[in-house]
Amino acid sequence: MSQFNAAHLPDEAAPEPFIEQIKDVLEHLHEFVYLQRHPLLKDGQFASDLAPESPAQQLRSSILAAIESLSPGPGIGFRSPHARVYNMLHLRYVEGLTVHEAAHDLNLSLRQAHRDLRRGEESVAAMLWWQRSRPALSAESGEVLPEIQAEMDRIEFHPRSVELQALASRVIQSITPLAAQQDVTFSLEGSAESVVCFTDPVIAQQVLISLASRAIQNARPGSFDLEVGLDGGQPVLAMRYAAAQDHDLLIQHDLVTHLAERLGWMIDQDCDESNRCTIRIQMSRQELRHALTLLVIDDNEGLKDLIARYLASYRCNIIAATSGEQGLQLAETSSPDVIILDVMMPDIDGWEVLQTLQHRTATRSIPVLICSVFNDPRLAMSLGAARLLPKPLRPEDLISALRELEVV
Repeated sequence: MSQFNAAHLPDEAAPEPFIEQIKDVLEHLHEFVYLQRHPLLKDGQFASDLAPESPAQQLRSSILAAIESLSPGPGIGFRSPHARVYNMLHLRYVEGLTVHEAAHDLNLSLRQAHRDLRRGEESVAAMLWWQRSRPALSAESGEVLPEIQAEMDRIEFHPRSVELQALASRVIQSITPLAAQQDVTFSLEGSAESVVCFTDPVIAQQVLISLASRAIQNARPGSFDLEVGLDGGQPVLAMRYAAAQDHDLLIQHDLVTHLAERLGWMIDQDCDESNRCTIRIQMSRQELRHALTLLVIDDNEGLKDLIARYLASYRCNIIAATSGEQGLQLAETSSPDVIILDVMMPDIDGWEVLQTLQHRTATRSIPVLICSVFNDPRLAMSLGAARLLPKPLRPEDLISALRELEVV
């Protein structure tokens, strides 16, 4: 997710009435009937009649995107001062914790928690107020603004088995006129055997065209090599070219890389001292024999929606339990491929649920991913978990874990 940069905002903050309206939306974020009648929808700023989502869903998507824009990014500790505002917003409004519970998780005083929450509300309001007078996509920063995020969330993904060589050939055909202007020529190499990926061919083609276009516009005259192959059973497409100058324009948080993330792709870029660059795109493997069934056990109902959004490009059947006891029953009756389990639950905590799953014959073979604010992977794995996913949950962490389990 793109990071919020206060330097990009206008000098004046959002008006207080607007801040209060945003706070009201945050407090009713999961109540679509309430949001459907919200005053913010009256001016048409947050909803389009042409969009397939309801106005309430569009408003909610814009708010969620603004919250995610405050994320400090990977590598920042959960209780780090740089992450507190984002985590307070996420725990309070996305995960539905009380301010007192969120303060406890972040090891904050109640007074400090209220201050951080207010700062977060003001920042979300400032972002949404700013977008009203700005283009949807900032050409200077490449930053995805909330309405672009909301539009992206409305895109329907229709993944199927696609021959990667054929997909690469279509990309080359589309980008050849631009390459000719740069005196760049294409070569396509790959395995003698057909390499099949599981993706949405229309969206995948547009993402690849955009990545190739950026590279070509910064390439020196010469060969632009595309190579198709397999790495550990995963389909991989590599683009190799000589860059005209140092640049990092390809791996940035914009619409293209967000769509790639939604496709489940992992993109890496590397340039050596002579500016010979490689863009490596690892895709999803061949089509699953059956749709993935994923059981979410968490007393916060919003986590299921969040995971569904992260896995929109995969064939998934996501079921949810809001208590440990209900989760144990569903684990036996639904035979999920993977269980995502929270630790802090009111009746039976996650550790007890995990140990019960391990001792029951019907469930002991189901891999369990602990998803918790308690970042203690050694404890989780000592009790039988396959992996620990720290909260707030990031899409790349979830997809990486599912790939390690070889279920996507």
